[in-house]
Amino acid sequence: MGNPGPHGLTELVYAYTSNVNSNGSAMAGFNGATDFHNLLMTAAMLIGRYAPMVFLLALAGRLARQQPGVVTVGTLQARGVNFVALATGAAVILALLNFLPALSLGTLAEGLL
Repeated sequence: MGNPGPHGLTELVYAYTSNVNSNGSAMAGFNGATDFHNLLMTAAMLIGRYAPMVFLLALAGRLARQQPGVVTVGTLQARGVNFVALATGAAVILALLNFLPALSLGTLAEGLL
């Protein structure tokens, strides 16, 4: 394996994230040419591609069957600038919270060593 410790963690997270997103790149110190990593990256790629599709289709089917609710003063309308800004902001924040802690952990720990 390449680098042990914090930098190795960053390389590992980057390689798997890149593989799931169909890029397939890795940092120079990471050796992904092993049977273990090839099989695990293949599984991660399949899960990372098809699981979101299945969940989105299930959510769409559930929302299509749902009856409209009563509109009150506190109801957030699902149209307009407010809705787009809130939905986009929530998606960006959740995406950043998924990856930034793991990616920054290796870099910060390496700086402290």
